[in-house]
Amino acid sequence: MRSLKLRLLLAYNGSGFRGFALNPGVHTVAGVLTLALERYLSQEISLTCAGRTDAGVHAWGQVVSFEVDTTSEVSLLDLQKLRDSINKMCGPEVAVREVAWATDDFDARRSATERTYRYNICNHPVANPLTAHMTWHIAAPLNIDAMNQAAQHILGEHDFASFCRRDENKSMVRRVNRAVWWRSATNNSSSDGSTSSAASPDSPEIAQEMTVLEIAASSFCHQMVRSLVGTFVEIGLGKRSPEAMAKILAAHNRQAAANLAPPKGLCLWEVAFA
Repeated sequence: MRSLKLRLLLAYNGSGFRGFALNPGVHTVAGVLTLALERYLSQEISLTCAGRTDAGVHAWGQVVSFEVDTTSEVSLLDLQKLRDSINKMCGPEVAVREVAWATDDFDARRSATERTYRYNICNHPVANPLTAHMTWHIAAPLNIDAMNQAAQHILGEHDFASFCRRDENKSMVRRVNRAVWWRSATNNSSSDGSTSSAASPDSPEIAQEMTVLEIAASSFCHQMVRSLVGTFVEIGLGKRSPEAMAKILAAHNRQAAANLAPPKGLCLWEVAFA
């Protein structure tokens, strides 16, 4: 029987999940989504995702694809109704933002050309409980200029063994296309590195200010972004110089970098396709 392929644009709060990947007996995003899709479509579903996020990591622009057996009912699917029904079953932790038919050769993982992550830090003396599930709170001031100087050293193609869980059977060489830090009163500001106007100390917006990293590459090693963020923060706190980033890269040793940043600040923001 011939199959058709569907493509979903997905957002989720990763706080209560043990990652994205399907894992029997474990609460994962793929597990919840697969169950809902199978109930709606009355057939088995096998999901492919653009990025297998870890436990506690969020997504705004995750993309998944899967095949559905062609029947008269499937070919006439009301995609908006499918989206709304899945969201009722999976919400509010998981939301299908868009659903569309895809070409037969589309694959959410292999067809992706670039993945963009954002990491959010609440850099303020007082933590914001309203955003605590999606930010790393750091009370001491961070030097954003120093962090952006350090970011220049990771652009281009490098062996990121110092920032990844080593796997002897896999290359740690990756190409980073973009890495920039900025401060914003919201999480929707421009990614061109511009800084929003500063809020006054008595303004209600001050507690919402984020310090954000946006980083894009064709792919990332396991825990690479969180390891980089941990090192960026040490540089921002003055514990290391911006130039130290180049030496850490050259060391090819995980012990040379800082500890991992918490997963809750990380969000898969966007996936690009050719």
